[in-house]
Amino acid sequence: MPINFRHFFFLLSGLIPFWTISGQESPLSIDPDFTAMELVNDVFASGSCELITNISSLGDQRGIGYFEGGQEIFGFDRGIILSTGHVNDARGPNEDDDTSTELEGAVNDIDLDQISDAQLHDRVGIEFDFVPLDSNVTFRYIFASEEYCEFSNTDFNDVFGFFVSGPGLNGPFSGNGVNAALVTGTDQAVSVNTINHTFNQQFYRPNETEEDRNVCALDDDIETPQLANLAYDGYTTILTASLKLHPCETYRMRLVISDVNDADYDSAVMLEAGSFNLGGSVNLENSGPDTTNFLYEGCDNGGFRVTRGEDSDPSQPQTIRYRFSNDSEATEGVDFINPGGFVTIPAGDTFADVIIPTIDDGITEGPENIWLILDIPCACYTDSVLITLIEPGPLTINLEEAYYCPDQMATLNPMVSGGSPPYSYDWSFGDTSAAPTLAPPLPLSIELTVTDDCGQTTTRQIGTFSSQPPEAELTVPEIVACWGEARELTVNLVGRPPFTMSYLRSGGLEETLEFGSEGEHSWPIDLGGTYNITSITDQACSGSFSGTTTANFYRPVINPSVVNPNCANEPNGSITVQHLSSVPPYDYEWTGTNATGLVAENLPVGIYSLRITDAIGCSDERTFDLRGPAPITPVEITCPQVRRPPLILSADGGQAPYSYSVDDGETFFVADSFDLVLTPGLYYQLLIRDANGCELLQPDFFFPQATPRNTTLPVFVGQELGGSTIVEPNYQVPYDQIMDVQWYPAEYYDCPTCRTPVVSAPFSQPISLVVTDIYGCTDSLATWLGVDGRVPVYVPNAFSPNGDGTNDFVAVFGNLAQVQRVVSFQIFNRWGTQVWEDYDFTPNSARRGWDGKINGNDAQAGAYTWSAAFLLTNGDVVKKTGSVVLLR
Repeated sequence: MPINFRHFFFLLSGLIPFWTISGQESPLSIDPDFTAMELVNDVFASGSCELITNISSLGDQRGIGYFEGGQEIFGFDRGIILSTGHVNDARGPNEDDDTSTELEGAVNDIDLDQISDAQLHDRVGIEFDFVPLDSNVTFRYIFASEEYCEFSNTDFNDVFGFFVSGPGLNGPFSGNGVNAALVTGTDQAVSVNTINHTFNQQFYRPNETEEDRNVCALDDDIETPQLANLAYDGYTTILTASLKLHPCETYRMRLVISDVNDADYDSAVMLEAGSFNLGGSVNLENSGPDTTNFLYEGCDNGGFRVTRGEDSDPSQPQTIRYRFSNDSEATEGVDFINPGGFVTIPAGDTFADVIIPTIDDGITEGPENIWLILDIPCACYTDSVLITLIEPGPLTINLEEAYYCPDQMATLNPMVSGGSPPYSYDWSFGDTSAAPTLAPPLPLSIELTVTDDCGQTTTRQIGTFSSQPPEAELTVPEIVACWGEARELTVNLVGRPPFTMSYLRSGGLEETLEFGSEGEHSWPIDLGGTYNITSITDQACSGSFSGTTTANFYRPVINPSVVNPNCANEPNGSITVQHLSSVPPYDYEWTGTNATGLVAENLPVGIYSLRITDAIGCSDERTFDLRGPAPITPVEITCPQVRRPPLILSADGGQAPYSYSVDDGETFFVADSFDLVLTPGLYYQLLIRDANGCELLQPDFFFPQATPRNTTLPVFVGQELGGSTIVEPNYQVPYDQIMDVQWYPAEYYDCPTCRTPVVSAPFSQPISLVVTDIYGCTDSLATWLGVDGRVPVYVPNAFSPNGDGTNDFVAVFGNLAQVQRVVSFQIFNRWGTQVWEDYDFTPNSARRGWDGKINGNDAQAGAYTWSAAFLLTNGDVVKKTGSVVLLR
């Protein structure tokens, strides 16, 4: 039966004490909650294009996570961690020799099984499709393991791989894939057995505890600075996975790690964030910093430049493909040669230049455009550059005869044109600069040969002549003028033209002029100051200068101080003027006022102007707009104000606040004191004063009574039928505050617009009153008019028809204002038999009634009843009954 040495080691290590690391917090932070898509797209990959799809994870999700804070440990700060145990176990300190988590147990993997013949355990990983923009694809990583160092070079060799399959690859793994996780400079897969303390030590970083170092017989002086930060016993330096792929093709990537033989002793791979570079963006430019976008026919001196974009990794080479557009006017193979269709920017460089060879076809065709375009069809960006192919013109030199002064250095300045820049210079005195400087005396003749970038050559020969230095003199000592007038400086020049002269105005900047001949020359100026020449040169050398011109441009610029009138229509404004000094005496011409000097006083609101002219005719003119406050307006009282006591009133216009007086200015009060000083219903001579002291008299100012209602009516008004009554409202404001009254129904009133009318209504009904005051407030009121409907008639209750002339008849009496006629009057005996009747007569006739006889005979004494019908003055007919006693 084979012996499990790893278990045996467990027993031994359990008997050996080890140090506990404490007091230092690991900077490593791990988050196991990221999804595979987040880890690949947001953490691992870089670049501006979305080129990764079909992302999925493998194995137990607890072995996949995000980390940061790794700069001190690994050399990069953050990234993806793939672990055969729980990712949180990676964080230091390293206090255990066998940090382990069993995740998935025994498992197979199509690619890892080809690296290891032993059983795989706890396999985890991420896989996805990607499309590279560049043929060089790289990313950085480190490998760490608890297997170090005691299980290095044993069968317990945890494995991992970065397996890539796709076009152009022909490896032994799935899909003809290859493993990119190789030891630098070899074809060995990275593992515990290929990088450790005995093999490829330059890529290994120890992190063993003292006990592990003793087991492995390591030197005591080995430094392990990350014991407090990382739980694994060892890890590699930063390694780079590199792939050569076909741009714009689709590849499959599998990043997989697994324990081997058992689930003990975890291992992990840390992938650097942003290091999976599928090809950064680039820009096309004209080649070189100082060249134009021209190519010269027959020359190989121009082209274009490819520059890395911001998302490109400068530590890696970058290959870019390009093509020439079919829209180009120049023809490939006829006018120019294609340099190859691709260019590589070397690692560490930011750009690469490409030279486009041109062909001299001997035909004058004029400028021809060449369009160059990036040829990366799968990229999310593009760029192009326009290059113009031209035939170089004839090479010419413009170099005049050279004049020089015996005591000054001479500079030769040839003007070269045509050909194909840049130019090279070959002077007959051995100089190769474009503008050489020589000490006198100069050779009697000088020859210059110029060669352009295409090899075209031309020569120019000139003679040299000694000359005296030039002279310049300002000939006008003083200029006096008004602002805006054109004046000229004059200089006299002596020497060999052309001349270059510089001059300076005091307080100004130096200016330079060119003159083509000797003699006097003038130029315009419009600024005052002192002018001096600062330099003069002619064709030969610099010379001497003299003379000063003082220029004075005058204008008596007006600077006014305006005081506006403080009251409307009050002439108390003023204008005080100062002005710049010019040439006295001065003439002051005002409009709008009779002022003759610098001060105009007692001015009302209005428009004024002043023109000042000095002794030489220079002038300035200004217009002044004097504005005063708005006039004070009287106190205006509105309905809402009198409806809401207390009454607070205010004037308007002028300058608030205002004060008020009713005793001719002896005392004043403020707005909220009106109701304390004035009596409602009285008229006042109201004097209003504003904050500026301006006053307005408001005569016959009526002070009202403020009240929510100006009138009330009694709850009930009584009237006798056919009679009348006076209606007396309760007016709650002064008499003069009422403007109008109107009673309804108007036909029942003796005066429907009077304040206390007499009403005479035929029957009970509501009556109403509308009252309007002088401020427009209107009150509509109503009350009930009750008419007493009892019939106002009288029939005596006894009579004695004895012929004595007193009380001989029983008759009907009534108020004629209420009773118009007696319709019927009937007498009945006690048995109900009618004994007498009369119809249609006027009441109050004492002898128009029953005389006590029945059919001409005296009726018996006793009690009788009567019944009467009456026509009232309102048109109603009413009936009334009663009894009467006949006495004998």
